Amino acid sequence: MGALRNHKHERFARLRAILISPQEAAKEAGIDTIYPGNVARIDRRKDVRRRIVELSADDEEMIREKRARIEARLNAAAYGDVLDFAIINKETKEIVGVDWPRLKESDLSVTVKSLSFDKDTGKLTKFDRDDALIAAAQLRDMLGFKAPTKVAQTNPEGDGPAEPLLHRFELVYPSP
Repeated sequence: MGALRNHKHERFARLRAILISPQEAAKEAGIDTIYPGNVARIDRRKDVRRRIVELSADDEEMIREKRARIEARLNAAAYGDVLDFAIINKETKEIVGVDWPRLKESDLSVTVKSLSFDKDTGKLTKFDRDDALIAAAQLRDMLGFKAPTKVAQTNPEGDGPAEPLLHRFELVYPSP
């Protein structure tokens, strides 16, 4: 079938193929009218559905794209600093709030995992973000940094240690 003519629908199909929710895929694809009815209509289009199936069949490319998304998400959690969005009182030098609109538009917005509000005032009282150490450990495992740096040699069958070089060759002396 090949790529869709509408580049936004193509991007939407690619994101849906890697299991991104329809709403998030529409937002990332740059679709202008993001409301449930419109997104569902695009998601049900026959050409878009065929393209999603086609893209899902290309396992290697989809795995690379999924891996890149996971890696970007883990990097944001491991190395992103939400304090960049802190609102600081100039006189007391204390943090008095968070610039939520700026945080929402940044790549770090995905790292905010929960918000707590005061039941009486409706004001935000606390928020939690993803654990940076856990994200760093997952990145380490994903990138293979936990793998051994030196591997012992084995024999040709691979089931035992390698033989020393001297045992492999017979020494031949010239005859007198």
